[in-house]
Amino acid sequence: MVNIDQSVHRPTLLIRCLHRVARWVDVIRLAHLRVRGVRSRMLPVADTAIHVLEYNGQGALPPILLVHGLSSCALDYDQLIIRLRKHCRRVIAFDLPGHGNSPRPKEGMALGPMTALVEATFEKLADEPHIVLGNSLGGFVTVRLAMRYPEKCRGLILVSPAGTPVTGEALAEKIDLFRLQSWASTRVFAKAFLANRHRPHPLLQLALRERMARPDIAELLKNINIESMLTAENLQKLRMPVHLFWGTDDEILDEPHFEFYRTNLPGQAQSQRLSGFGHAPHVDGLRGLMNQILPWMKEV
Repeated sequence: MVNIDQSVHRPTLLIRCLHRVARWVDVIRLAHLRVRGVRSRMLPVADTAIHVLEYNGQGALPPILLVHGLSSCALDYDQLIIRLRKHCRRVIAFDLPGHGNSPRPKEGMALGPMTALVEATFEKLADEPHIVLGNSLGGFVTVRLAMRYPEKCRGLILVSPAGTPVTGEALAEKIDLFRLQSWASTRVFAKAFLANRHRPHPLLQLALRERMARPDIAELLKNINIESMLTAENLQKLRMPVHLFWGTDDEILDEPHFEFYRTNLPGQAQSQRLSGFGHAPHVDGLRGLMNQILPWMKEV
């Protein structure tokens, strides 16, 4: 278990103000999506509820589910949702437990309770096989979903997925990168997050620091441990088509993480590591991401 000093996450007046501003910004972003025809609802799952965005698309491709990363939310896929609606019959994104508008698990913020709720959510939402796209932590969750419900996964798109088995020391160093306890560390994280062609905008740095300062996110980071990581055997058991997408500019999860996936995914998987993309290409490389994944989706 990685121990993190909770005092570094004690909210200052500035952080509390950022929390309030962020809530109003998300209200406006959600209203904008609703105007575009996206349905927002709270889906009852187990003894809680999960916030879901749904869009009945205009295309003939299979329905697609989008799973976001650590501290992110379904709203961060807004532009990707708009693009995918032209090609897919249905586009779904939901807030992971303790993220966005989804409440935290009653058992606390840890990968076990979160994954259980995500699996229950997927079971309710996926009435036919879906393509599942997961980024970062969402990539780890996507692999877990495919292991649990292979019959419901038409194909997987893994974008810089997390879950690589590492030593305790390496995991502690990686988690420390997410702590963002100063503006200097926030700038370092933002540069590692984005493609090298982009300069970290001050508003992006504010948003990143606000997200990482949320108590639920701090608790989740505290509870991540090496025992919950994936194994080579987990990846080798996947039988559906898999598209692995990684940017060479991603300094959050860099080449050794890519090599773990590339080496251990089964033979039907396609792997791409391309320059000009960072950790979350739906944020800073959307057109390029669409150009890469759409032909693969049509093949699937």
